[in-house]
Amino acid sequence: MGVGLFGVTAEEQLTGLVLAGLGAGADGPLTGIGIGGIGIGAGKDVRGIFVGGLGVGAGADAEGVLLGGLGAGAGGSIRGIAVGGLGAGAGADAIGLLIGGLGVGAGRSVTGIAAGGLGAGAGENIVGAVIGGLGAGAGKTIRGIAVGGLGAGAGENAAGILIGGLGAGVGKDATGLLVGGLGVGAGGTLRGVAVGGVGAGAPVVRGVLLSGVLAGASDMTGLAVAGAYFQITPDGHFRGVAVSAFNRIRGTQRGLTIGLLNYARRLHGLQLGLLNYAGNQPPALRWLPFVNFHR
Repeated sequence: MGVGLFGVTAEEQLTGLVLAGLGAGADGPLTGIGIGGIGIGAGKDVRGIFVGGLGVGAGADAEGVLLGGLGAGAGGSIRGIAVGGLGAGAGADAIGLLIGGLGVGAGRSVTGIAAGGLGAGAGENIVGAVIGGLGAGAGKTIRGIAVGGLGAGAGENAAGILIGGLGAGVGKDATGLLVGGLGVGAGGTLRGVAVGGVGAGAPVVRGVLLSGVLAGASDMTGLAVAGAYFQITPDGHFRGVAVSAFNRIRGTQRGLTIGLLNYARRLHGLQLGLLNYAGNQPPALRWLPFVNFHR
């Protein structure tokens, strides 16, 4: 226990109730309930409820509730609640709730909820929800919800909901819902629904692509709707329904395309449009108005 008009310090540890007009700290662990007018913290672990006028911190791990006027954090992991007027974060993992006026994050993984006025993220994985005024993301995977005013994404895989004011995407596979004001995409396989104001696509799609302008894939099964242009890359495959002003299947089409101009290098389905091309039809039937069909 420690009470000081100006400050409270301990070379080893502080335990119990700690009240300091300016600051309180221990070289060792800090356990209990503490309030520091400027700040409160420990060189090692912090466990309990602590409030600092400017900041609260732990050199190692923290468990409980940390409330800092400017910042709250731990050099190791955080389990519980950390709230900082500017930022909150953990050098390792964060489990629980993190809120920062500007930013929040964890050097490794976040499990729970992290919300930052500008950004929120994790160096590795996120399980739960991250919300950032500008951006939200993870260096590796996201399982849950990520919302960023400008962008949301994961360096590897994501399963859940990603929403970005400008864009949303992942480096590898995505499962769930992706929404981006300009564009959405995945570097690998996209399973679910992708909605992009300008563009949407992935090399492999199993689901729905919705775009105001452009959409595309190499191998797709599902529904594609694009305002201007939908394409399947050379020697790719499309199975499903595509609706766009220009549907360009530069591989094999199995299903239905509806547009002003429909093009299929190999057609095994139906085209409905003002002008339709099927490269595997006899020469006289390759270009047809209104309807082209080949089994």
